[in-house]
Amino acid sequence: MLDDAGYVAADLPQSKAQSILGNTLTGEFTRYNMLRLRWPCIQKILRQNGKQLGLTADQFAGFTQRVEAEFKSISPATNEDCLAGGFTVDAACSSSLILVYTAATHLANNSIDFSIAGGVDVSLDPFELIGLAKTGALTQSDMMFYDKRGSGFILGEGCGIVGM
Repeated sequence: MLDDAGYVAADLPQSKAQSILGNTLTGEFTRYNMLRLRWPCIQKILRQNGKQLGLTADQFAGFTQRVEAEFKSISPATNEDCLAGGFTVDAACSSSLILVYTAATHLANNSIDFSIAGGVDVSLDPFELIGLAKTGALTQSDMMFYDKRGSGFILGEGCGIVGM
């Protein structure tokens, strides 16, 4: 990637260099992990319904083990890879702008000599899309940037990385 941008990796400062990424930590991966944390609540609901149905303790235990395994199978396993993304700049829609500002500030303060700064956003999460649609935030017509006739926005996806 550095070569594609015209940098020679061997010529870049090694001791005072940084890379920072911006991202909004929403979307499918985050939602699945949050859902996984809700298992105790779901188990409580199952327990209440199991009692109403007259399930024995053994029947209930077997049933909940099967449901738990299937429920948790839709989300990735909890391991060290779950932390990826937890160490990015997260400023929602302005993440990329904030991280480029952060990199430029570090350069101006001479705390670093080189930075790779970039951001990515993919807003394809149904929860987010439905929520924005129900609040009226999405436009019903054409996008009109900086126009008084503007009626909302259209979600976009993108990625950009700069070297400074």
